[in-house]
Amino acid sequence: MPPAVARYLGERAGAPCLLLEYVAFVLGEPHAVCANYVRYPEAERVAATPFGADWYTLMADAGLVVAETDFVIEAMLADRPVADLLGIPVGAPVMALEQVIRDATGRPYDFAVIRSRGDRAGLLSRAVPGTLV
Repeated sequence: MPPAVARYLGERAGAPCLLLEYVAFVLGEPHAVCANYVRYPEAERVAATPFGADWYTLMADAGLVVAETDFVIEAMLADRPVADLLGIPVGAPVMALEQVIRDATGRPYDFAVIRSRGDRAGLLSRAVPGTLV
């Protein structure tokens, strides 16, 4: 586990983790480049579960609870590797996301780095009374 990821997951740098990298497609076209770092023991369940739809379906199929999630969302310009994977020009706008997923006890078990096409992104935010921090 890289040091930056370990800080988000409350682990020690170098601890074992599962790194799952993928390109998410929407309507047959690349939409996002994703890297998820999952700590153990949750990593065992993710690794044993077929990935056939989206990340949240995978979590549910693996029997994992997504109780809390934090997102940091920024705008940036695509570098060569991201541009090549998404089929966009270098320097095109992308949404840069970092996410931490926690279980019902508040323990973080997943950290994701996502680069999503800026020309096909939307954001839905829902506020539920009593849950705002």
